[in-house]
Amino acid sequence: MRKPLISVITPSYNQACFIEQTIASVIGQSYDNIQFIIVDGGSTDGSLDIIKKYSSNLFYWTSEPDSGQSDAINKGLKKATGDLVTWINSDDLLLPGSLQAIADAWMKSPSASLFSGDCIRIDPDNKYLSCHVVPPQLGWFSKKGLVYIDQPGTFWRRDLIQTDEGLDTALHTVMDHDLWYRITLQYKNALRLNRCLAAFRLHDKSKTANIQEIFIKEANIIREKHCGGRKQISFTTLLSYRFLKTINGNYFRQYILSNFPPREIQTFLLDLRREYSPNIDCHHRKKLI
Repeated sequence: MRKPLISVITPSYNQACFIEQTIASVIGQSYDNIQFIIVDGGSTDGSLDIIKKYSSNLFYWTSEPDSGQSDAINKGLKKATGDLVTWINSDDLLLPGSLQAIADAWMKSPSASLFSGDCIRIDPDNKYLSCHVVPPQLGWFSKKGLVYIDQPGTFWRRDLIQTDEGLDTALHTVMDHDLWYRITLQYKNALRLNRCLAAFRLHDKSKTANIQEIFIKEANIIREKHCGGRKQISFTTLLSYRFLKTINGNYFRQYILSNFPPREIQTFLLDLRREYSPNIDCHHRKKLI
């Protein structure tokens, strides 16, 4: 079985504090059949110099104004030709061995529509905060309005989404959930890997920390769109999800990984921060959400 080409897209805008670490986490992967694409929105904070520094490692990059994150990712999707595709934001990280693990999973199950794994949470200084563990995404939950996939650790078959479809540019916080609904409701064969694949960074300038109200509003909109007019997640659906996480051992695994971080991941985070610490003030020390 041939090795899949994996397209990794990084949308970015004024993330000079973190983008070099993001780039390093991608080009440092042991898997070599990668197509790395960076779409910058016209940054003015030094990001462009960092991107140019690694231009020889990139399949394609551009820096020009766009209409937001979804638009930037769509530009990347139009350039991507991989069997599998993902995006990793310019303040997040791919963990060591992630792409090899995804490639191995694809070679065993090439018909799977979507591949996802666990995702850790880190702070601006690469301190390990916790780990989020989810069970396989089931179509039943999607129909009930519950999508629980972590975007940074999720890859999907590029041939399932036409180039002109892409992400909904009207959405600013749940464009990933909208995509997961479209894939899991139509194809249903999502595959979960029992390992940590990516790191999601929490800081005071991240979307997660700043626009919760918009997130809730948009989440209701896409539930109504995909789930037969359903805006809210029912108590029964939430209870079923918690039961599934319990019997699958996901809560136990989440507790262990959150309280006893794997040594190799901690070492990776520390080394990354030491080697790629920026020469500008990047300490976002407001309360994390």
